[in-house]
Amino acid sequence: MSPLDIVLIVGGVGYILARRMMGELLQAKAMLVAPVALSVVGVFRVRDALPLSAAAIALIAAGCLLNVVVGLLRGTTVHLGERDGVLWMRYRVSTLLLWLVNGVLKVAMVPVEHAVSPTSAHAANQAVLLSIGLGVLAETLVVLGRAMRTGSTVVWEKGQGDTPHRTSPAFDQVRGWVRDAEGGGQRPWGPRDW
Repeated sequence: MSPLDIVLIVGGVGYILARRMMGELLQAKAMLVAPVALSVVGVFRVRDALPLSAAAIALIAAGCLLNVVVGLLRGTTVHLGERDGVLWMRYRVSTLLLWLVNGVLKVAMVPVEHAVSPTSAHAANQAVLLSIGLGVLAETLVVLGRAMRTGSTVVWEKGQGDTPHRTSPAFDQVRGWVRDAEGGGQRPWGPRDW
């Protein structure tokens, strides 16, 4: 990983953390597009490291699994609240702590990766964007799952200027299925609100 990659990753994660700590409109489309794009770029970075040894595949899988598990946990800590009739989200201190734990665990894996195999460690290094993308996607899916269970409007895309916010008929249909499957009961803030 080059110094430019590190700066871009730290800058991107820092930007997301700052915006979400202040609280922002929950925009389903934007929440899905960013991690998917990061994951796709990560797949191409891993492809550049081909062929991969079994050790490299195991290290990449372990790194991705770690980020997904921490992402799932982060998704349960995000505060959801209604403002002006639509759902907003805000990171909590516990969410930030999970980002920190994730970073510490990823750094702690580096010597382990090098002990297993220096060439495999290089391949695992190429998968950092993939693992971050998958972790943020896992967080997003938990947050959107919780959002579907609220009685608030979930915005698909933020309106520009005088244009109103847009919702997605497909997203709203899935939301209806989720709520129907749960008996239609409203749980305003999801399973956890800490």
